[in-house]
Amino acid sequence: MTIFEAPAGGEPYRLVAASTLFSFKRWLPRRGPVLLLRVCQVVTLPAFRSHGHGARLLQAIYELAGSLDAAEVTVEDPNDSFRLLRDRVDYRNACGRGLLAPESTDGPPSSEAVDDARSALRLTEEQCVRVHEMRQLAKLREVGGSVLAEEVI
Repeated sequence: MTIFEAPAGGEPYRLVAASTLFSFKRWLPRRGPVLLLRVCQVVTLPAFRSHGHGARLLQAIYELAGSLDAAEVTVEDPNDSFRLLRDRVDYRNACGRGLLAPESTDGPPSSEAVDDARSALRLTEEQCVRVHEMRQLAKLREVGGSVLAEEVI
C-alpha cells in the first residue's frame, strides 16, 4: 500500500509513504479460521514525516482489512514510533465509535467490550487493552486532574 503526493504545477507524483502487508489465516477460538492482515514494514520518507501521512496510511490499512473482512490487523515487530502512531490512530477510532470507554477508572475492559472493539476496529486483544488504558487515563484527567495533582504534591 502506498501514498503519493500530487505536487502543484504538473510535476510528477512523489512517493510519500509505503507499507508491506501480508495476509494469512489463523484459527481463533469460537470463530474458526479467519483472515488476518499483518503490517510488515512501514516507511514515511523523511521529508514527509509529521504531516499525518503515517496515520492516513494506517487508517487505509484498517479500511482494507474491513473490506476483506479480516478479523484483525497485526504488526510485525513494531518500533516505538509506529507503536505510538498506532496507539493514536486506534484511540481516535475507538473514541469516534464510542468503544472501550471505561465505566470506571480501574479494572480491565469487559470481554464484551473487547469483542466489540476487535470486531469493529480490527484490533488485537492486546491493542484493545492498550486503548482501554488510554481511555481510562483520559477519564482520570477529565474527572480528577486537579485532585490527582494535589495528591501527588
